[in-house]
Amino acid sequence: MPERRKYKHVPFLADVTVVDVAENTRHAGQCVNLCRGGMGLFCKRFIPPERQIRIHMRLPGSGGASQETLEARVAWAKAEDGGALMGAAFERELSPSTHPELCERLDNRDI
Repeated sequence: MPERRKYKHVPFLADVTVVDVAENTRHAGQCVNLCRGGMGLFCKRFIPPERQIRIHMRLPGSGGASQETLEARVAWAKAEDGGALMGAAFERELSPSTHPELCERLDNRDI
């Protein structure tokens, strides 16, 4: 089966809060991998595919001072004990002009 991903996902651990836009609810989670087009994450609640979400990410090593907000949709989701594993596709790909610190960490693999 050919690889469908446009970008290579790299391990990236960061605490996130996932906002289910349709229900206006917030859920704790953890980013597990990241690329310019999306992320893999664990969320404390299952959110169905195609749902619009907003991800608030606290960048590791910043003491919570550096945060990113990312608009996305759930590409896939799999229920797990205590939550769900999900793939999120960003509405706009990450770029150095819109998310400079995050892109620098991705490019330098400083994660």
